[in-house]
Amino acid sequence: MNNFVFFAGLLFTFGPFFNRAIAQDAQSGSLSIFCTAPAVYGKGRGESEIAERVNLKTQYFANCYGRNITSGETREFKVRFRFVVKPAGNVDSVTIVFDGTKNTGFLECMKGIFLQMQFTKIPLNQGDCAVEQSVIFRVL
Repeated sequence: MNNFVFFAGLLFTFGPFFNRAIAQDAQSGSLSIFCTAPAVYGKGRGESEIAERVNLKTQYFANCYGRNITSGETREFKVRFRFVVKPAGNVDSVTIVFDGTKNTGFLECMKGIFLQMQFTKIPLNQGDCAVEQSVIFRVL
């Protein structure tokens, strides 16, 4: 766990757009979490803002994985989410576009993290912004 805290500190300090985090998986080794570049549809929000906020949540993604994925399940998978960011900065809805795992506890945990994200406020006339974001989980 100390290695993860150290790595997360480096990630936060030196690489806000670095999109990979590693956590310890007690059964099989290290868990690698890779957030791909988001697809952003709408005005007022850039890919870099979305990527930065998503990458700040990788520790929470690792917690969802650790609490819900058991050793008998697939240890490498991708999940793709679609969410809507309102001009006020809150996330309005989250849907799963692709679920590489059928673990409903894990998927609901991940949806909850996306729903809690906050982005900068923008003028109302710029409207909603739809985002598609993939997160890849792999045990090394």
